Amino acid sequence: MLTDVITRLRAIFRGNTVESELDHELRFHLERQVETYVKSGMSREEALRQARLRFGGLDQVKEECREARGISLIETTFQDLRYAIRGMQRNPGFTLTAVLTLALATGAIATVFHLANTFFFRSLPVDKPGNWWWSRPHGGKGA
Repeated sequence: MLTDVITRLRAIFRGNTVESELDHELRFHLERQVETYVKSGMSREEALRQARLRFGGLDQVKEECREARGISLIETTFQDLRYAIRGMQRNPGFTLTAVLTLALATGAIATVFHLANTFFFRSLPVDKPGNWWWSRPHGGKGA
């Protein structure tokens, strides 16, 4: 389990190295299969063709290996974040407007919920909260 986590973290933070290793390993297996076919009597071209048919496309196999790592969601999220940051850098006026709008809306919503909590959900600080209006008549003596 720990090695699985380490492998996934390595794939996230050292993606280029992992991709290079994957490419090297797949080419190694393809070459071994070609050598096996050549030893069995095929020509080099025919052996290469048969090996590619057996393996499938290298890009397809690489994609299957990437999916097997289980980090495609994280990689896609990082790509989306980088794209969003580049877009915000290209248009700083829109970015400022959007951030200010979100900040004001968040503040307004927090205020409304605070007021609702104060008026509707907290108990009143009186002895008989159900009839607090009538507990002290106007002009009457205090408690």
